Amino acid sequence: MATQTDPVRVETADGATWLTFNRPERLNSFNADELAALVATLEQCEADASVRAVVITGSGRAFTSGLDLHEAPAGDPAAMARWMARVAPLWGAVASALVRMNKPVLAAVNGSTVGGGVGIALASDFVIASSQATFTPGWLAIGVSIDTGSSWSLPAYLGMRRATEWVYTNRTLTAAQALEWGLVNRVVDAAQFEGEVRRVGRELAAYPTHLFAMAKALFRRGRTHDAENQHQAESDTLEIAAAHPHFHQTLDRFYQKRGSGRSGLVRLDPAPDRRR
Repeated sequence: MATQTDPVRVETADGATWLTFNRPERLNSFNADELAALVATLEQCEADASVRAVVITGSGRAFTSGLDLHEAPAGDPAAMARWMARVAPLWGAVASALVRMNKPVLAAVNGSTVGGGVGIALASDFVIASSQATFTPGWLAIGVSIDTGSSWSLPAYLGMRRATEWVYTNRTLTAAQALEWGLVNRVVDAAQFEGEVRRVGRELAAYPTHLFAMAKALFRRGRTHDAENQHQAESDTLEIAAAHPHFHQTLDRFYQKRGSGRSGLVRLDPAPDRRR
């Protein structure tokens, strides 16, 4: 899909496809061409049956700092309007590609993430942050408005009051604060970060992808339908799942008492605090 010098490096490890933002000299920011390439890469991942899970991370000290302002045609209002008319929809296209991805997406936030980087993390299914990661809204500080679907996802995850305050004040959150606020699933010490991300990516890739896709579609549908309306959708999905070979294999294990069928589920916390 891509080469080592591309702005998004694509690799496969333990069954998971890794997308690494690869412009560390620009804190992995994106211009219009690079955003378009990222959208195309995500669409390829969705269409490729061999891709069983997607891990997104950054190179260097940043996850991504969002929009690359170096290509903005400063001083030319007409050209600026044309530039923004091109780049703005691409951030939404990135978020849409992540939300509708028919396989699990893990955002591994390795460092600083700003603006659209926050939106990318929130559009993913899981977020694991390094203890060195930070989160900054950034949009208003550079004179633009919210992108990457974040005007929807931030109130959904944080609540309207906290989301509004955070965007207005442009406060930088530490990884621990992001965990407390609900922006990430967990925080891992920087020394163990890559190993833990690889473990979770491996487990996501090993589990039947179609079940993640079904759960993801139901969650997405539930955002716009009431509980009563969801019942039929859940019933339809159960019937589809029951027809899949995996369900029959799980039943065989259950009846043979070799396991409950849950052994392949992803463990986001492999070492709970046993003092509780």
